Amino acid sequence: LADDEMQTTTQLVEADANLLNLFTESEDMKNTTYLLKGVKARYPRLDQPYRFDNKAGANGQTVPCDAMEDGAKYEMEFVMDGDQAKKLYGAMAAAYKAAKDKSWPAKLEMPFKQQEDKTLVAKTNLKAAYNGRATGGPAQFDADNKRMGADFQLTTGSTINVALELVPYKMSSCGVSLRLRGVQVIDYAPLQTTSPFDVEEGSVVEPTKRTKDKAKKPDDDDDLSALLDEWGSDDD
Repeated sequence: LADDEMQTTTQLVEADANLLNLFTESEDMKNTTYLLKGVKARYPRLDQPYRFDNKAGANGQTVPCDAMEDGAKYEMEFVMDGDQAKKLYGAMAAAYKAAKDKSWPAKLEMPFKQQEDKTLVAKTNLKAAYNGRATGGPAQFDADNKRMGADFQLTTGSTINVALELVPYKMSSCGVSLRLRGVQVIDYAPLQTTSPFDVEEGSVVEPTKRTKDKAKKPDDDDDLSALLDEWGSDDD
């Protein structure tokens, strides 16, 4: 091949390898994959690696970082309705049961947080590097299944489909982590910006409807335990 043809071929092979790594390769090929559709993105940080810095701000905060730094990852939360959460929990419980031994607790603990409106919140992430090699982050696609740039900034409130890898683990506790493999954006929510100004009397160019999100508080542990008992009853 000529030099330019070799370069093009190499780029195509590398692109295919990246897609393969994101969706099929893992540290454990036995891990289950799960596609969750129609959930809401919350606090996504997928455009570059981030880590929590204890020295940033008054109490520490999440900051952009290099992929090779300790704790570097891509992360987000997503909001589900009860039926979506029950099905995901069932898949996680099955993965947990298949991996556990006698030293593990008998049942997977509730992995989600419940909000006042009865929706449930889960966390997912992808390490920025494995074995000294950058992952490149989770792949992001639009509704037409066209891949978007790695620097695309997903927004809170966007409706998405999520490709997850269910990874059982045993450390100081036992559970199933949700490794983020890819995101498809179905309905993009415009980026919300904050203003340093107060509302004043006067005219506006276009009337706008202002909304203010109220903080959501999780229900108490009794409610979550009841959900866990209800969801686990199908396996008894």
